[in-house]
Amino acid sequence: MNCRIGFIPAVAAALMVIIAGGISRNSHGSEEMQGKKVIDKVIAVVEDKALLQSEFEIEYTRLLLQVGNTENLDKTKKEKIRKEVLDGLVADLLMAVHAERTGIEITQESIDAQVQEAIDRNQKELGGEKAFNEELKKNGITIQQLRRQWREKIQARQLIQKLMYQEVMGQVDITKKELKEYYRKNVAELPLRPATVKLAQILILPPASEESKMNALEKISRIEEKVHRGEDFADLAEKYSEGPSAKYGGNLGFIKPADLNNPEFEKAASKLEAGETSRPVLTDFGYHLIKLEEIDGEDRHIRHILVKVEEGTDEIEQAYKKAEGIRNRIAGGEDFGKLASQFSADKETSGKGGFIGEIAIQDLPEFFRGAIKDVKPGGVAPVLKDSKGFRIIKILGREKQRVYSFEEAKEDLRKLLRQERLQENYADYVEKLKGKYYVDIKEDVVQ
Repeated sequence: MNCRIGFIPAVAAALMVIIAGGISRNSHGSEEMQGKKVIDKVIAVVEDKALLQSEFEIEYTRLLLQVGNTENLDKTKKEKIRKEVLDGLVADLLMAVHAERTGIEITQESIDAQVQEAIDRNQKELGGEKAFNEELKKNGITIQQLRRQWREKIQARQLIQKLMYQEVMGQVDITKKELKEYYRKNVAELPLRPATVKLAQILILPPASEESKMNALEKISRIEEKVHRGEDFADLAEKYSEGPSAKYGGNLGFIKPADLNNPEFEKAASKLEAGETSRPVLTDFGYHLIKLEEIDGEDRHIRHILVKVEEGTDEIEQAYKKAEGIRNRIAGGEDFGKLASQFSADKETSGKGGFIGEIAIQDLPEFFRGAIKDVKPGGVAPVLKDSKGFRIIKILGREKQRVYSFEEAKEDLRKLLRQERLQENYADYVEKLKGKYYVDIKEDVVQ
């Protein structure tokens, strides 16, 4: 049941390759790679379209990166991958030629919109327009060259996709009867549904000590003064922040503040204008300075500096006693859900009676699995301490490992069966195109 769709192998993934590989084509059709001229040559022709050696090598390298550990690939396996790459790229050319000859049209506006979307997405992934431009400069590519190259790739991709929908994908229709038969034949090959547990929790956090709060506020205030004096925020974050993003200059990337599940942080970030930095903001993690770099719709490009506020020994003991007291109240018959709404510090689950959801037991941390191992449905585990605080865990239900039912598996099965049908249809379709158009592979690039 392992399926692999072979169509559009090159054009769909070629966009990031241009930046990652540092490749640009000049007006004479030669190539430059990181400042070194590469002698290129045509290795295949489909009608009036040519496949270049450099394009083949880029795609081959991309597939090797996907494979991961290439040290175990012998010559035969590498030759097989090279043949798949060559077949795929020739198929791309066949599809592009056929799309043009059959009069499939795409608008320039849709191409330009996708080019801009690709640029915007890559700017976000690289941390903003400045970092994006620096990456282009490092690879010797101008934004104009990048737009031209991406426009060519996107145009080819749109032509092929439209052709695929019209002449291949539209022919695939899967009935419920076929799905049930597919399930019956392949159910033994399906992975088993893992054992699961339904959980609810009450999270009790130790309060920070007043001394720790004062020390953290003094430290964040000194950093704030440096920001006001004009020192670079990212440099200060890398030097002083105690959060995991410190090594990235405090960069959280483009996010929706609400997704952080941190109301104090969200409220402060939402009030900022682009370029502004907040006053010190106290959250459960400590004091933050928040800088809003850029706004893109609902997304915010945010950096922050965190100075942690630590709880003291007395505060930890108080939190433990509080958790034990709540657990005793539950044992005495009080409603778990009501107590979760009243006391739980987990804002995401407290409004749902503490309900976390159904989780595969294998995905739980080992210490967590041990704590709930012998607790039956309806029971409450002993108070559990982790790095964040104390948790009171109720087991709402358990389910053993078993075979997926048809209803549970049918959507995944539909995708698998559709992929198999598409693969078969696509292979037949490409063979028909080979009989219709001129194809000449100049050299054997497989070896």
